[in-house]
Amino acid sequence: MKFLIFVLLSNFAAFTAAWAQAPVDWYAEKVENRPFVRWWWHGSAVDSVGLTYNLEEFARQGIGGVEITPIYGVKGNEANDIPYLSEKWMDMLGHTVSEANRLGLKVDMNNGTGWPFGGPNVSPSMSARKLVTRRWEVPESHVIDEPMFPLPSEMKQPDATFQRAIAVSRSRTIDITDRVLKDGSLKWKAPEGGPWRVYAIYSGRTYQKVKRAAPGGAGLVLNHYDSIAVRKYLARFDEAFEGREWMIPDSFFNDSYEVYGSDWSDNLFDEFQRDHGYDLASGIHEFLGDNGNSPERKRLLHDYRMTLARILEENFTRVWTEWAHSHNARIRNQSHGSPANILDIYAAVDIPECESFGQTDFDIPGLHSSGPSRPSDAAPSVLKFASSAAHLAGKPMISAETLTWLTEHFHTSLARCKPEIDQMLCSGVNHVYFHGAPYSPKDATFPGWLFYASVNMSPTASLWEDADGLFRYITRVQSFLSAGKPDNDILLYFPYEEIITRHGGGHYLMFDIHKMDRVMPDVKQWVADIMEAGYDVDYLSDRLIYSLTVTTDRRLLSRGGNSYRAIIVPRVDYIPDLTLDKLRKLSDMGANVVFSDDISSAVGSLGVPSEHLRRSGVSMIRRLNEAGGHNYFISMLRDSVIDGWVPLAVNARSVMIFDPLTGRKGLACSRIGIDGNIEVKLQLAPGESLLLKTFPYDVDVASWRYVAKRGTPVDIVNGWSIEFLKSDPQIDGVFMTDTLAEWTSLPDPRVRVNSGIARYRVNVSIPDVSVSDSWLLDLGDVRESACVTVNGKEAGCVWSVPMVLDVGCLLHSGENELVIDVTNLPANRIADYERRGVEWRIFKDANIASVTNAKKFSFGDWEVVPSGLNSKVKLIPVIYE
Repeated sequence: MKFLIFVLLSNFAAFTAAWAQAPVDWYAEKVENRPFVRWWWHGSAVDSVGLTYNLEEFARQGIGGVEITPIYGVKGNEANDIPYLSEKWMDMLGHTVSEANRLGLKVDMNNGTGWPFGGPNVSPSMSARKLVTRRWEVPESHVIDEPMFPLPSEMKQPDATFQRAIAVSRSRTIDITDRVLKDGSLKWKAPEGGPWRVYAIYSGRTYQKVKRAAPGGAGLVLNHYDSIAVRKYLARFDEAFEGREWMIPDSFFNDSYEVYGSDWSDNLFDEFQRDHGYDLASGIHEFLGDNGNSPERKRLLHDYRMTLARILEENFTRVWTEWAHSHNARIRNQSHGSPANILDIYAAVDIPECESFGQTDFDIPGLHSSGPSRPSDAAPSVLKFASSAAHLAGKPMISAETLTWLTEHFHTSLARCKPEIDQMLCSGVNHVYFHGAPYSPKDATFPGWLFYASVNMSPTASLWEDADGLFRYITRVQSFLSAGKPDNDILLYFPYEEIITRHGGGHYLMFDIHKMDRVMPDVKQWVADIMEAGYDVDYLSDRLIYSLTVTTDRRLLSRGGNSYRAIIVPRVDYIPDLTLDKLRKLSDMGANVVFSDDISSAVGSLGVPSEHLRRSGVSMIRRLNEAGGHNYFISMLRDSVIDGWVPLAVNARSVMIFDPLTGRKGLACSRIGIDGNIEVKLQLAPGESLLLKTFPYDVDVASWRYVAKRGTPVDIVNGWSIEFLKSDPQIDGVFMTDTLAEWTSLPDPRVRVNSGIARYRVNVSIPDVSVSDSWLLDLGDVRESACVTVNGKEAGCVWSVPMVLDVGCLLHSGENELVIDVTNLPANRIADYERRGVEWRIFKDANIASVTNAKKFSFGDWEVVPSGLNSKVKLIPVIYE
């Protein structure tokens, strides 16, 4: 008995010690904290050797999981294509799942090939619908005698279903559907009160086909408004997985809603009548805009869009979710693009996923543009739809399709990736999903198999050499941003019904990521105003408002268990009565509910502590942590510097700083400000990012090292040599350079067209190392990443701005050898291929388009891209405090 008590007490003491120590260390890595990647299977022409090779590379470099999305094939490789969901395809999936399990990876899977959902089992009766109408002008007392079906061949609607016939004059509307005879003809004599316009209304077909489909996946796009069609579509997967339940992926995926023109449903009239109590057909002339954008049309558009949104959620999102759950799988869904309140669609799924598209114009010194690009659609106001829904609904994981069309092909650098990813992380994302990694066979020649809009985060890309640094960085940050709970300050009412009422034009309104500026310009500005005032914000939909409660300390509590300080309701003309009633009740219960037509004034009147960091231009996000404090992720995405004391908007006794780039950590200098909140000493340069962790108690850990003084730099100018460790084309020999030079200036024509790794070597004399606490190696303009060895010992790799590395402990007085292995981009190599006519564009569809959308282009027109060390290299003595 005494022995048992001793064991229990010992175990309790060990547990207590471990618990006490855990909060001051990095969080334990989970596979979900690592970045995942969309894995394009060209023609599904995969084999077990290639699958294992790719998966082992993913695991080695720090990828946490893959999402399988088959697409079109490779020219000349048709014999190796594997039809989607065939026996052989399922065997390859089984091999993938087995190998992923062995390597500790997760496997997700698209519920189709390409996008959107559709395929060979989608018959015209199951396919996406569109509204089709015909019009006739009929004078009074004249007879219309027209066949209603089939439709004329020039309309290209052989499967359209006739629904209604409506006659409209200036003063009357008559439903004349019953005048359609058994032979399908409409015979009707127009009464007095004309002239009349007769409308024939049909449920037509979009005949949209799956975009970028793989073999076995081509076909019509699914009717997402029809639950029966959706279930029939998913039955194909039931059959494929029967007896293979162990292969079912961790989650199923649906790409952005790109079901273009699908504005109708066979039962829309009935659904509309059910929702609104009147007949949409009776207002068809107003609905189609034949009387302009009248008040009646606004009402019809609002009600129609509300019904379309409901049946999309009920008949697709919920049906698909229930199906996945029946297989013990989750769903990951991109709601943007859908004709619905995307907040509610995001809140209905397991893993909401937003998307970054294009390149943001960051004002960060030393961050070069990396060639042609397109403007970014990834503003925080757009990214926050997914995270807002997740925060309010209690979904712990917020995903993002990351780096889509970031730059032109072969121009993507790791340095360019980091600020884009930081912006997403600051917007609530904690599950980065790269777009993407084309599968390539193990023996594929340069440049491997490619996907036209992919950043190519795969073993065939040159950035793969040092990509593990980026992956480790993301993993560390995401481990912090997955712990604890969200702690955003303010809820912003998202006026969905205002938007769908006032938005004229065509009746079909999609919340397309590329058109948010036009669809919701006010909302984007409201978010910017709130964040510039120092607050973080989540969107709030009408439905999510209904689930809010008020705590005893007057906070607003969401159904997901997260709390907020206030709700801001911007001035709008259309807001549901139920929403207004709920807002009044919340206010009566003590909640801070502010109605305002001036968002800047509204946030200033809240009386809620704001974050000085955010007001000063730092991008950031804050979460509650398990220690009773807060976790911060901060990133300087502009040309600004912080070096001094910064107040935080929280109470705390101590703060730790964690550097996700290097893994360093330590106790920050902190003090209590006059308002009772804590102030912390920070040093943050443009492009840098840090994690902060606050505690309500004192912690005993080593102190964070601050740079107190920088001495006179030692410029390393002369005595450099360059040799190529790896190069295509091969370049032998050693180049001795009097001064440091980027390698395309070397006296060999091959250096202007190669892709590879060059070793820069130099000896530098330091008379007295002890004059400083440490030394920083500033590599300046690196094209594109560099791994450094000092006196034969690894010092680390640099791949993000600023390109600086602490090398102090590796230096000694006297002669020191620096070896810098620099990896360049493959842009010069592919440009040479183009000029020489090498056939590398071997893909059947979207065969490597340009990011600029140019119809005719050649990568051979590119100017030579700098490679190697492109500026001064210097050693900087520093003294720490």
